[in-house]
Amino acid sequence: MVRINHQHCYCNCFDRFRRNLIRRREVEYGVAFDKAQWIWMGILIIGSIILDIWLGSTKIPLRIAMIVIQAVIALILTWLVGRRKPANATK
Repeated sequence: MVRINHQHCYCNCFDRFRRNLIRRREVEYGVAFDKAQWIWMGILIIGSIILDIWLGSTKIPLRIAMIVIQAVIALILTWLVGRRKPANATK
């Protein structure tokens, strides 16, 4: 009997998607992201995690909604930073 590890399958699919996305950008621009893009995406992601942890520890009545809204905003901002053409693109 063959067992399928669904978690492993999901991770493999996501990993292939991520590698293909970065590979396409590298083929198109010569680099996936420039240094400023990496820095801003890192700041947004780490800042979002810290803000989520802080919001989760408060007694604000609508903290769950605030966490969801903040996470969506951080995701959109990260996408916007990452989708622009790298400054040092070769093509």
